[in-house]
Amino acid sequence: MLRRKKPQKRLEDMSIEELQKKLSEEIRKNPPRKMESSEDGTIILDPNNPQDREWYENDGAYDYEDLSKGDKDK
Repeated sequence: MLRRKKPQKRLEDMSIEELQKKLSEEIRKNPPRKMESSEDGTIILDPNNPQDREWYENDGAYDYEDLSKGDKDK
């Protein structure tokens, strides 16, 4: 006999306790990776790691210097 999975609730419809349980399960399945950082706290990415490569290849999409200018250019 096949068992049907219960339909999943949308995150927006979950209680705090349900969200905490779901987050705990996700972290257990896929624990966060420990990252190296520089003296000033900047995270050091590895261009040879596929998980980090997008940040290196997509560098222009994350131009923090322009973001820090605020509305000065307007």
